[in-house]
Amino acid sequence: MPIDTANLSQSLEYVTLRGKDFDFIPTTVVVVANDAALASKAAFDAGNTATTAELGTNDATIQCKEISTLGVSGVLMNNNGDVAHTSWDLPPDFDEGRPCYVRVRWACGSTDTADTVLWKVFYKVISVNNDALTATVTTALDTVVPVDAVPVGTAYVLAGTRGGKIDAGSISNGANTLLLAVEMDTKDTDMSEDLYFHSLQIAYHRKVKTAGRGRTLVNPWP
Repeated sequence: MPIDTANLSQSLEYVTLRGKDFDFIPTTVVVVANDAALASKAAFDAGNTATTAELGTNDATIQCKEISTLGVSGVLMNNNGDVAHTSWDLPPDFDEGRPCYVRVRWACGSTDTADTVLWKVFYKVISVNNDALTATVTTALDTVVPVDAVPVGTAYVLAGTRGGKIDAGSISNGANTLLLAVEMDTKDTDMSEDLYFHSLQIAYHRKVKTAGRGRTLVNPWP
């Protein structure tokens, strides 16, 4: 549909469309693990078992390594309760007054679509130049990530869970960083193949200045 320039007001700061059909597309981002305890050479070498000393104080079973021989890295999380940490700098257009959705992307060597994994995501809101970094990241999502299953009978497919949710207003206005912890809570007892956390995918509303509020974001991974 052509833009009605008579109903368009534009400046260097924002664009306002006064027509009722104005819409916008919510944004998704991908956040990969950057846990400092994974950053030793031994932890990154494919197939190398890092020692506790090499990994620091984190669990020595958690390693960032090549997924199989596929040239893509992930965080190996084979034991129930393994946790990896990362962080996300909130973009300037992040709308704290709207909910956002989070899902875990992962891969494993299993080809059994009956195999299931429960992932948990926790967060902590901080501000740069104000709040200290911490490994204590314990605020659970307001709607948790559901149990997920191996999606197809092919090893190391990039799988994505259904979306968990952070409610509107849970992230305070003015905050600029989310510390994130991803826990492999439990997996099927007969699931012996390597299991990797690959990344988090986050969908959020963008702030816009319009006469209306635009389209409401719904969970893109129901």
